[in-house]
Amino acid sequence: MDIQEHFSNILKEKNSSPFLFIGSGFSRRYLGVENWSELLSKFAENLKHPYEYYYSTANQNLPQTASLIAKDYHDAFWNSSDFEQLRKKHQKKVVNDTSALKISIGNHLQSLNIKGLQNEEYREEIELLNSLNVDGIITTNWDTLLEELLPDYKVYIGQDELLFCNPQSIGEIYKIHGCASKPESLVLTSEDYKYFNSKNAYLAAKLITLFIEHPIIFIGYALGDSNIQEILSSIVKCLGKDKINELQNNLIFIQRTKGNEIDNISSSIMVIDDFQLPITIVKTSTFTPIYKAINTIERKIPTRILRYCKEQIFELVKSENPNKQLCVVDFDNIEDKSDIEFVVGLGVIEKHMSAIGYRSIKPSDLFEDLIFQNKKYNARDILQTSIPELTGYLPVYKYLKEIGVNSIDDYNKNKLRINVHLRTLQDYQSKQYRKQYLDNCFISRLSPNEIIQKFPAFKAMVYLPYCTINETDLPIIKEFLNITFDEYWKTEHRYRTFYRKLACLYDNLMYGWN
Repeated sequence: MDIQEHFSNILKEKNSSPFLFIGSGFSRRYLGVENWSELLSKFAENLKHPYEYYYSTANQNLPQTASLIAKDYHDAFWNSSDFEQLRKKHQKKVVNDTSALKISIGNHLQSLNIKGLQNEEYREEIELLNSLNVDGIITTNWDTLLEELLPDYKVYIGQDELLFCNPQSIGEIYKIHGCASKPESLVLTSEDYKYFNSKNAYLAAKLITLFIEHPIIFIGYALGDSNIQEILSSIVKCLGKDKINELQNNLIFIQRTKGNEIDNISSSIMVIDDFQLPITIVKTSTFTPIYKAINTIERKIPTRILRYCKEQIFELVKSENPNKQLCVVDFDNIEDKSDIEFVVGLGVIEKHMSAIGYRSIKPSDLFEDLIFQNKKYNARDILQTSIPELTGYLPVYKYLKEIGVNSIDDYNKNKLRINVHLRTLQDYQSKQYRKQYLDNCFISRLSPNEIIQKFPAFKAMVYLPYCTINETDLPIIKEFLNITFDEYWKTEHRYRTFYRKLACLYDNLMYGWN
């Protein structure tokens, strides 16, 4: 039995399609991406110390090495003429002393693409990857190769996006260490790893069902890779001794043969925190039979369609008035998810749908509705059900206006319980930045538009509430909130409160009665 047939039989014994766990070796194979040490060395060139200085000072700890390089790179970014073009293009995106290095790494990785490869050796593998039949992919890689290979898959960037969004566990890519397309999301420095590891238990809880229900195929990792060891350790701790057997034979590691080794599949044991996990090791000189074996798992409905159906059922439960149409068509004729509209009725749950839906609304939903006007919420339900359950700065005046509340007397007549959200204009000011505003903006009589153009986004957000804002300034502020929405809400941004305050100020000035 050849390795393709053997591996295909292993997968057919499983109850579901596999998930891939992709590591750096995958990108080195197909894109020629540098390993971590080589990448840091590349960006340490022309700094005040050679790479070896940073590496030895950090006692050969790569995250700490990255932290040291990032600080010197930050200084060079702002002061060296070598960085003039980069500085002009990206200075507004630099929000801390690691941003410049992350932006440069992101630019470098995004410049690499599969179309530029001339390596005939992997052409067949790449063609198979384009049609890979897996439920999803987890990766610690930063490059965008996987998105290029599988454009129909939905991408979740960063640990926080995976934790706080609603992935459907099918047709998705989870970039748990961030992505080059969003440089601030990169898990690069020792501080980044400390934050990432602090949430490992939450990540493990999110992934644990995948590890139990799917075969997990590791590609591009060594058995002793610290990232894998940490994640498996967290999953094992979540499961405990009683349920550890639920991982039985679900972990499969693909490795390249070395020297005179022949292609083979064997069973082995991985020790994680004194637990012995049974694993399967597949050694192969070429990945072609591996990808072919994966693609022998047939699925009647394409992955992209299944994911969309799951998304819509989730949205159905959240929504108050599901009014889409059910249409049965041949899935081969479906090119875009906008072609699909359907509704599912579940009997008595209908009478509970409104309350369930509006209690599940998050602050990000309200801010998205304020800026993009795309949610079509029932304003009274938002005010009576959603907002009383939430905390922090929230837009309320838009919804008050929609139900005819245009004064404090109107508000009192409606007996709403959101007094805490009826704020004065001064409430949106961040007091610690008042002096900076006076020094940097007030003396120069900068307009709101000039402030947005001149300063990094988070600084503009804290300066604008001190300005005199006219009616003609409101569309400018709305556009600013529009273009910064993804950055401040798709990931756990450290300055999100400033965004919330400015958006609430816009809400107040646009729809309020102050």
